Amino acid sequence: MLYPQKINAKNMDLIIKISIIISVFLGIFLVFLNRMTTPNIHWAGLCNAGIIYIWVTVLYSINKNINIAGHVLIQTIAISLLTVYIDYKTGFKAWSVNLSIPIIIIIANISLRLPLLTRPINAAIISNIPVCSSPPTTINSPKKNKSVL
Repeated sequence: MLYPQKINAKNMDLIIKISIIISVFLGIFLVFLNRMTTPNIHWAGLCNAGIIYIWVTVLYSINKNINIAGHVLIQTIAISLLTVYIDYKTGFKAWSVNLSIPIIIIIANISLRLPLLTRPINAAIISNIPVCSSPPTTINSPKKNKSVL
């Protein structure tokens, strides 16, 4: 068999629901474990924020009606919120606002421009720009050859 078999929609929905239930129980277990071991340090909130970020990414990526710009936008917003939350929970030194969010936005812009840079010939053909051209030449010179006459 060359290609893998497709999973039908009912099985996919069942797999997603079971995975979400497992993630919820894992989040509850992490909160319980955090309160039992180190109640002064709230590390379970950071783990649960990471689990929520992963589910936002997975559920939005499964939706096939969204173009690549929509995926990049959602990823940019989600990872920015995650970094601000992590920065807030660790004492808010403002590294998320000063460093990570500008870097995230720059990477998002580059990721949207990168396909245009990797396929210049296809982009030139689509926009009717000549890829290479030779200088114009004249076949019949306007000068007459006087030696023939």
